[in-house]
Amino acid sequence: METPSSSAPAAVRLVGIDTPEEGDCGYDQATQNMVRLVQGQRVLLVRSDEDTDRYGRLLRYVDQGDVDAGLRQIHSGWAIARYDSRDGYGFHARENRYIAADRATPNKTCPKPTPEPTPEPTPAGPSGCAAGYQPCIPVFPPDVNCDDVDGPIQVSGADPHGLDADNDGVACE
Repeated sequence: METPSSSAPAAVRLVGIDTPEEGDCGYDQATQNMVRLVQGQRVLLVRSDEDTDRYGRLLRYVDQGDVDAGLRQIHSGWAIARYDSRDGYGFHARENRYIAADRATPNKTCPKPTPEPTPEPTPAGPSGCAAGYQPCIPVFPPDVNCDDVDGPIQVSGADPHGLDADNDGVACE
């Protein structure tokens, strides 16, 4: 059964697929993929077993020519087969095809943020002093600033506290 087009666009929920929600990993990619599939194209909205969802959105398959947009979303890896008889909904006509595609397609994932490396403590010199500073500066961490020490400080080697801003070997001058 086809839905005739009207002048006022209605919100459409694709039958049998689940894409990331706005703000979630993959939302932008799934949206861009759908836009590439249908924007500016004539599409056919095909009814399933239900007309609307509880939010009033049309429940439809979206076909652009011989392309099933929902199936393409699954093949892209940005959607999964859901909201079908396995989830307590009615069986829908494209369910088996969607489930098979979902099983055969690896889902895309977003990279996990790389944690900032924890700085290694500077090896302590005599009496708990950081190596490479003269006079004594406490071991890093915790960080100290020039306001915390009496300068000038001679710096030889690494400067984990970042006291020698101009890298001339003399800090807090």
